[in-house]
Amino acid sequence: MRIPTAATVAVASSLALSGVDAFALDYGLIPRQNAADVASLIIPILEWFGVAFPEAYIAWYVCCLDLSATLLTEAPRDYNADGSMCSISMETEDGGNCKAAVECDDGVKNEYNDWNVCYVGGRQYFTDDRIGPFSITFSQKDGEGEGLTNPILQLEYVNNSLEFDVASLASYYKDKSDCEAGITPLNCADGPFICGYGDMGNSYIYDSRLKRWQCGMPKVGLGGGDETGLDSDAPTTNGYLSGWCTAHVIQYQKEDPAVDSYQLEVKIYDANENEIGSTDGMVSSAEPIALSSVLPWTLVIGTGSIDDHPVTFAYGDQSWDSNNQEHSSNFGAYDSGSRNGDTGFTNDTHEAMELELREPLLPGTAV
Repeated sequence: MRIPTAATVAVASSLALSGVDAFALDYGLIPRQNAADVASLIIPILEWFGVAFPEAYIAWYVCCLDLSATLLTEAPRDYNADGSMCSISMETEDGGNCKAAVECDDGVKNEYNDWNVCYVGGRQYFTDDRIGPFSITFSQKDGEGEGLTNPILQLEYVNNSLEFDVASLASYYKDKSDCEAGITPLNCADGPFICGYGDMGNSYIYDSRLKRWQCGMPKVGLGGGDETGLDSDAPTTNGYLSGWCTAHVIQYQKEDPAVDSYQLEVKIYDANENEIGSTDGMVSSAEPIALSSVLPWTLVIGTGSIDDHPVTFAYGDQSWDSNNQEHSSNFGAYDSGSRNGDTGFTNDTHEAMELELREPLLPGTAV
């Protein structure tokens, strides 16, 4: 008696051959591997188990096949609800009918259903303003040669069009789900997880003529956070990406409030979230700090006279303070002599012009 394909692959893949976890932690990738090859190593053992212990075999089959059906349609997380990520879905049916879609937290779902290379090895190119240029290549057919499988996802701005083996990444996440559910509770993987199987109803990816996958990828210029290790870097001009830039500030309390000034550490990041300037350590705020970077103008930072006063900022024709929500300002309370905060400002690419650098706003001044 041969165990059904879906259950065989679910068990075989969940055994996680050595070396997978360590490599997977590097940008969430794992080596490409044919699940059927892995299954061929395990099938004889399972068949012997079924003959020697038929009642236990049937109990296992009913339990795990049913549970596996649920886990196969589970995604690592709701990526389109993440402000820095978008969800990319891929599907094919009956060996063709290739489709893709991109959905982000803006509620817009862009569908890409017009393919001219919907066949094995055909690389289809698309562009979505939120994630930039990307492509999908269905690299294999299933064992019976009837369905397209193993999509390779590439985003131009993510690690120089790095190839993401979607099928392997989805299988890697399923292994983790099976493990945590108790099906194969040995050395559960801890990620990162960036892809999963899509919803195929009661069918399995391995024998369904409709095959679906989904992955989470960062928006243009943003990172996917520590959970994924992904980063999107759009093309830059003059060493930076124009748009929404940010500054991270550490403000140190005065050792002697009567005579000392606040000390600040400041780092500036461009729209790619790459560091483009810093104070290179602590500097005194006795005078307004005019911090230079690769940006056209300096970021001017100032402090008030007491701890409760906000930090003030000026860049070009913008001026604001650390309480200003329009600049996404977020400063915490003092803890162990310092506080951390972040703020943002706009740097638009246009003709160079001389703007008079203004003094930072005094605490309490309207902005």
